[in-house]
Amino acid sequence: MSYFLSCVEPPTTEPVSLQDALLQCHALEGVEDDFFFCKISAGRRKVEDFCHRALLRQKWVLTYDYVSSDLVILPRSPVISIESVKVDGELLAPVPAVLEGLPSRIDLEGRGGGSLRVEYVAGYGDDPSDVPEPLRDAILLYVAWSYENRAAETEVPSAFFNLCRPYQLWI
Repeated sequence: MSYFLSCVEPPTTEPVSLQDALLQCHALEGVEDDFFFCKISAGRRKVEDFCHRALLRQKWVLTYDYVSSDLVILPRSPVISIESVKVDGELLAPVPAVLEGLPSRIDLEGRGGGSLRVEYVAGYGDDPSDVPEPLRDAILLYVAWSYENRAAETEVPSAFFNLCRPYQLWI
């Protein structure tokens, strides 16, 4: 049972600031700001992909060609809200509630058995301080590694994964 997941509204800010990244790398402001903005965003996505989490508020669309189970795992957690759920093109009302625990899940309560489309909002919140500090540290580590290894001739340091691992969800 494979799915397709698409971010339709990315976060409006990043979990770490340009100033934090420049300080981490002992770099000067105004010299390579575009490089740092790019690497901050890449670092966030790397953390999100590894942990199966959304760090800041963002909207996702999950689609299945066919879902046989009533219990559906939402691949980006924590879920803030469910916008809509469609089974075989029919909008479900009321929208299923998000079950307790992680990874976030919904129960279709016997309404499964067809194609599925779920639009939902996930993330820890809107403010960078809502994101757990070890995940922000992992982004800064990724930025520093990218800055020092522009040719990417070495692997991402294991410390990056060590910071993320306690937050990793198995999906």
